[in-house]
Amino acid sequence: MSTIRRYAFFISSTFRDLAEQRNAVIESVTRYGHFPIGMEFFHAAFDNTENYIGAKILESDWIILILGGYEGSRTPEGLTFVEFEIEFAKQHNIPILAFVLNEEEFRQSNPTDAMQRLWKTIHDLNQPIDYFSEKDIGRLKQKVDQAISSNVEKMRKRDLGGYVRAALFDDLKSRRTLDSNMSQNAIMSEIVDRLSDFNVEIERGNLDAFEKSAMAEFFWSMSAARIFRDKKASSVFFEAGSTIDFTARAFLKLLTEDEYFIKNEGSLKVFCNGAVSKFRFDLRHIQPEFLSEVRYFPQPPFSDRFGKALGAIRAVGKISATEHTQGNRLSDEQVYRDQLLKHANETLPKDCLMCLSVTGLCKGLGLAPYVDSYRNFVFKEVLLSTDRARVLFIDGSKWGQSVREDEIYEFGPLSEFVSGQSSKPLAFLVSTALEPRHGEMLATLEDTCGLHSTETSKGRYKLMYFYNDQFKERYGIFG
Repeated sequence: MSTIRRYAFFISSTFRDLAEQRNAVIESVTRYGHFPIGMEFFHAAFDNTENYIGAKILESDWIILILGGYEGSRTPEGLTFVEFEIEFAKQHNIPILAFVLNEEEFRQSNPTDAMQRLWKTIHDLNQPIDYFSEKDIGRLKQKVDQAISSNVEKMRKRDLGGYVRAALFDDLKSRRTLDSNMSQNAIMSEIVDRLSDFNVEIERGNLDAFEKSAMAEFFWSMSAARIFRDKKASSVFFEAGSTIDFTARAFLKLLTEDEYFIKNEGSLKVFCNGAVSKFRFDLRHIQPEFLSEVRYFPQPPFSDRFGKALGAIRAVGKISATEHTQGNRLSDEQVYRDQLLKHANETLPKDCLMCLSVTGLCKGLGLAPYVDSYRNFVFKEVLLSTDRARVLFIDGSKWGQSVREDEIYEFGPLSEFVSGQSSKPLAFLVSTALEPRHGEMLATLEDTCGLHSTETSKGRYKLMYFYNDQFKERYGIFG
């Protein structure tokens, strides 16, 4: 059955000076039967403006950029909103159809530094750009029509993206969406059914995806050669969770794209605590000579809904996270702690590098969502009691405040925790888009906690890498 796909176009431009041009683009989009998304259609949002715009861009198949000479209003971080929209689209691989004021008229508009920067960014995209004149709206409409028609045709031929009637996909999450041959295969059907149990972790992977990916890539760009090429670690452990899934993904990409790891023989072991990361390694398309083994730690079974592999402590009871932080513990908890610690010491090599998320770090710092007991808390405490090197990943924008509806991400001062970990190799990977928070993180982890640091920027994010003396001694100086 033929499927008619309709596409969503996010219209990015300033409003005051380009109202006519925006109307022309909206008319072109709707005339072809597609959906325009723009500020004209926004309602008063509960979320902050940037989050709302970001969500709308993620709903879109393309960005249509109309770039004039006026910069418009700015975000709290100092970017113009058009800059923010384009950077966000680039970070999430949303294709951009660029219509730019011709150079003569652009120069005559006395563009600010921000506009000149954006002009350069657009011209560095390495893709076609159409130019328009403010005096010829008809010509702009013609160019937009051509761009929409040609790009939509390419997508439709490949059956990609867009929106279709919901009736065609009422069974989207069922095995009936498999290829007809595969849907008759009991094994494939069972795999699809079981993977649906991890929909929460997969859904959380869509939140702050660029930020999580940027942290992961920064960490491995700074660390991979020193730690693994120099054979200062023979194994790496990835905890379950969406942030660490991105860390594992970036590491797998490194192993399968870097000639050194592809061709040089090694004995690297990878341990995964969650199904998503393990599955990605199992489906790798290249076998690097450097990689010898990928396995779970602890061994399954998994808890449903989130994907934790809790192994030796799966029998710990259902005390809530709140009760646990108030001191309520099961009498046999120590038995499971001892079992897990013994398992960790027998399984994870002494030089293993552990990649952990900050959730469940210590009392008052919350647990990962949908873990309905304190098993995650116990699991994290046991891992941190070992002598293995550990790297903790933190979204610094959430530091010291509740910023989500579930109110679980309330991160407080870590000086006490860092002090307690002072005898073990410890590092933090921190990101934030908030300049005041950037200063707070530096003051807390560098000045108060005495950690070394190096940092970089990617898009709108500051990425910071903090590490203690023991981490430096084991792996060398970073930066």
